[in-house]
Amino acid sequence: MAKWCEMPGPFRRPTSDRHRGTGGLGQRVTLFARDEDGALIVFGLTLFVLMLMLGGISVDMMRYEQQRTQMQQTLDRSVLAAASLSQELPAKEVVEDYFTKAGLSEYLGSIVAPESLNARVVTASAQADVPTYFMHLLDIDNLQANAASSAEQGATNVEISLVLDVSGSMVIDANRIVALRSAARDFIDTVITPDTRDRVSISIVPYNGQVNLGPKLFNKFTTSDNHTYPESYCIDLPQSTFSDSSISRTTAYPQSPFSDTFFGHGLSNSDNSYTAPLTPRILTQGSGANAVSGYNGVWCVAKADNYVRPFLNDTTQLKKYITDLKPFAATAIDLGLKWGLELLSPDIQPVIAELSADPTIPVADRIPGIFANRPAPFKADQNLTDMTMKVIVLMTDGESSDQQSINEGYRTGLSPIYKSKTDGKYSIFHANKSGSYKYWVPHESDSSKRWKSAPYPKTSDAVQQTWEQVWKDVRMQWVAFQLYARANPTGSSQSLSNRFTSALADMRSYTSAAAKDTRMLAACDLAKSKDIIIYGIAMDSSTHGKNMVKACSTSPDSHFFPVTNLNVATAFRTIASNISQLRLTQ
Repeated sequence: MAKWCEMPGPFRRPTSDRHRGTGGLGQRVTLFARDEDGALIVFGLTLFVLMLMLGGISVDMMRYEQQRTQMQQTLDRSVLAAASLSQELPAKEVVEDYFTKAGLSEYLGSIVAPESLNARVVTASAQADVPTYFMHLLDIDNLQANAASSAEQGATNVEISLVLDVSGSMVIDANRIVALRSAARDFIDTVITPDTRDRVSISIVPYNGQVNLGPKLFNKFTTSDNHTYPESYCIDLPQSTFSDSSISRTTAYPQSPFSDTFFGHGLSNSDNSYTAPLTPRILTQGSGANAVSGYNGVWCVAKADNYVRPFLNDTTQLKKYITDLKPFAATAIDLGLKWGLELLSPDIQPVIAELSADPTIPVADRIPGIFANRPAPFKADQNLTDMTMKVIVLMTDGESSDQQSINEGYRTGLSPIYKSKTDGKYSIFHANKSGSYKYWVPHESDSSKRWKSAPYPKTSDAVQQTWEQVWKDVRMQWVAFQLYARANPTGSSQSLSNRFTSALADMRSYTSAAAKDTRMLAACDLAKSKDIIIYGIAMDSSTHGKNMVKACSTSPDSHFFPVTNLNVATAFRTIASNISQLRLTQ
């Protein structure tokens, strides 16, 4: 019998290999089956195959995405170029040329470019079968890459009210008006091109303390208290007009008097003497080439350079009007915005038609006949085949000022004031003065002789003045002090200063800056309710001015531009681009 050697543990083996017969082979198989040394190799091979398959699928997907992206980008570029209104080639040829140069012509599908008078729209598609290298093992022989794109450049009609601040601060810092002129001229060149000049109109609405309409536009409204001072054509609008989208042509609104109402509330030393200058104060603002002179306290600045210019498309003429703007005096953003809105209101269309047909207006200044039917209806009432976009670009470098206006009874008609033909000195008749001495002559050195029974120096030499004549030659503060407060016809116990303040209050009224802000926001809300787009530019403005313009803008994020004079051009350029932009619609 064979001998067995004892081994540690439960296993033993024969002492001689000759005993490994059939029984030894079975034992080896059993041992092999139990051995785990090769198990990881099988698992690793399985993972490697899976990784190869996933990597192969990724390669196929990357090739598919590369093909699709290349087609999509080529489509986007080609339809944008084909849809441009300045593109002279047929849309189909443009798209095909892009695909040929990209080596993708075999994949180009349909090209649709319908004819339209108001827009150019191009839609195209592309398809490509991308063969697979690895996914065919899964019975996927190819992947289909699809791309589609559509671009539109609207020949949409556009009406723009360019509402520009021409107050004195714009020229005191000359950099502001210089920057504004340059930016506004570039804006005009961007939005009006040979392709768009018959669809885009611009109305320039300059404003300072008032809005000077110019004689032609002014005469289309019913007005009262009219005067004849040249180049001064402003209308005093009541509060009610700011909640209405249009200004009535039948209601009589007073013309803003030409009068130096003086900005201050108190008595100036220069008015405390009869020998002081009587005429309205002339002030020069700015310096050098940008210096502007004018009447300091007259709200409707008499300057033809600042007339409203409605519905024009001649870029040369428009840019000339911009260059000629003369900044001066106070700020009334509410009035500028209101008249900008008025020129977008369909209710004023008959006025525009009349001005367009007026042969007395020089051709260069006249509204083109193609705009005679403007303004178009508001968006809600427009024909979808002939849409018109309405835009207000509101620019200011400050905030609204308190505003003065002359009260009824002191605007027109005969005044109680007389002027001597001999020496030009004034006297006044006070009907409520007791006794027969009712004429006050302030320049008499003897106080006992200042009350007279007849105008100075005698009836035949004294000429009774209309209020228009008075305000043309004499400032209000002097009249209030010398002819009313000093006279004290009722014997009031008030101090001279209080009588002066009371006399001024009888002659003029104030609209506070806060009230003007409220009017401005009412007009802004009204414009936005009519789908008018409002872009706001606050250039070097105060915090309050910025907040007001921001609140007025259509969107505080995309339609409001708080800038300095150094980058105001960027704001105008962005707005012009937004108005004229080529839109990718898919």
